[in-house]
Amino acid sequence: FGWVLFAFESVHEQLVVLKGMIGFDTELINNEVIFYLNEYSVVMILGLICSFMGTFKWNIPKQVKTACYLAVLVASVGFIADGSYSPFIYFRF
Repeated sequence: FGWVLFAFESVHEQLVVLKGMIGFDTELINNEVIFYLNEYSVVMILGLICSFMGTFKWNIPKQVKTACYLAVLVASVGFIADGSYSPFIYFRF
């Protein structure tokens, strides 16, 4: 955030850029938010479940915990691999 102080001369321009960086210049729920919720909701729910497994004193078998962790790993790698190939990137090399 510090570079904004030196990149813009007026305080008004600095505030506009800072509001944009934090997200105060847009609506809370827009089409982009809905798209990401639809796209990554499974991974977010699995991540929340896995992150709270050690917090509460649930009697969850070790196999279930391991399966949940593997499911998050496989889903994450799948999402990463899904959007990674672009033939135009390799054309430059």
